[in-house]
Amino acid sequence: MQRIAGTLAGAGWKVSLVGRRKKKSVPLILNEVDVKRVNTWFQQGIGFYFMLNVLFFFEALRARTACLMAVDLDTLPAVRLAAFLRNKTMIWDCHEIFSEMPELYKNPLRQKTWKFIESLTVPSLKNVIAVNEGVAAYLEKNYSVKAEVVHNYPLSYPESILPEAKQASGLVLFQGALNEGRCLEVLIRAVQNLDPALRLMIIGEGPLGSHLQSLSRSLELGHRIEFTGELKPEDLRKRTPGAFLGISLLEADHGNSWISLANKNLDYIMAGLPALTVNFPEYRKINEHWPVAILLDSVTEQTVSNAINRIHHDFTAYKGMHAACLEARKVLCWEKESGKLISFFNGLRVDQDGAFQV
Repeated sequence: MQRIAGTLAGAGWKVSLVGRRKKKSVPLILNEVDVKRVNTWFQQGIGFYFMLNVLFFFEALRARTACLMAVDLDTLPAVRLAAFLRNKTMIWDCHEIFSEMPELYKNPLRQKTWKFIESLTVPSLKNVIAVNEGVAAYLEKNYSVKAEVVHNYPLSYPESILPEAKQASGLVLFQGALNEGRCLEVLIRAVQNLDPALRLMIIGEGPLGSHLQSLSRSLELGHRIEFTGELKPEDLRKRTPGAFLGISLLEADHGNSWISLANKNLDYIMAGLPALTVNFPEYRKINEHWPVAILLDSVTEQTVSNAINRIHHDFTAYKGMHAACLEARKVLCWEKESGKLISFFNGLRVDQDGAFQV
């Protein structure tokens, strides 16, 4: 959302960005963008989502704006209702298939509830952005909703660390939310079988954080696994390029995972960082053009450790993957993709003041 808000502001729109405040939220300052965070009494569960939508509904009702935009399904009910009541242009930015998220598979009732909300709020939406072709295809197949694909490619930044230095660092890196469905337990257990020169860094926060740290201690891997917590984007950009290998693993039996293209994969490419990921459609599509990653057909402790050890000892193959990252990032960057976003918004029918609220 920082990239979207900043791009629209730079194109002449007046943008207000409204989000939630978490206990460990890092400061967010964007040039020419008003940023507001709301506090919720609850941090998760039905109480959290209900209160979030109530707060967003009233924020959207009183905002002086020409159009309103909801991000993902968990904010769509509030913003769509406010847009209807105010007769304002409504945009939906869909980053994932919320009802197919791994966290919901263990609770069929919650999954059915979100599926119902999806079926109630998504049909008949006219102005929709999808983060990749897989999400767009899902929306068209299930709800006959046509979405403009605007990939969440990162902003370009220079990467000058040589592959020799990356390999010598021995740093295997995972960055992102510590959530279900990301094979993080498998990754931690796989460290036991890695070359002693390799160590794992986990950057991020999430529901599994405490459990994963306990697992690391129980396996006596504390000296080989570092948990940094959440970092500011600028601090993350300093660490990622210096790593040896990026990790982005997903379980295969979740619909949202199967059609996903994780932001971390794109960040790894921009950082010139080869990756270990899964052989799912969006990742395979990139690898067919630029072999930037090792694609796993199955994710187990053995397949993960074998793949990491193999690339660690094959510097020729590693250099080829690094070079592919440098080529891919010339194309998979926000500077090239942002034109789609501007064209999409320029095509909207909005009030003359050009105000916009997310």
